[in-house]
Amino acid sequence: MTKSGRRRGQRNRAAGKLPEWKYSELIASFGTANQLADRLRQEGLDAPPRITILGWRQRNSIPGRWAPLLIQLAMWDGNLNGIGQLRKNP
Repeated sequence: MTKSGRRRGQRNRAAGKLPEWKYSELIASFGTANQLADRLRQEGLDAPPRITILGWRQRNSIPGRWAPLLIQLAMWDGNLNGIGQLRKNP
């Protein structure tokens, strides 16, 4: 139990449902996992391994430290007009 009386992993129901995102589509907008890694290297970053990028796509989940960067790169590349495009319809 946490200090709030909830079990670990339970969401605060009063907070409402959190939005869901189409991260797989964001990743696909860069092409293959290798193309995404190349794009990250163009920005001077150490790209994660190809298998890691494939895992993100399969799980539709991007680590928080990478998500803002990928969103910004997709916007710069003209593949995304705004974050609203990534939101799944309720």
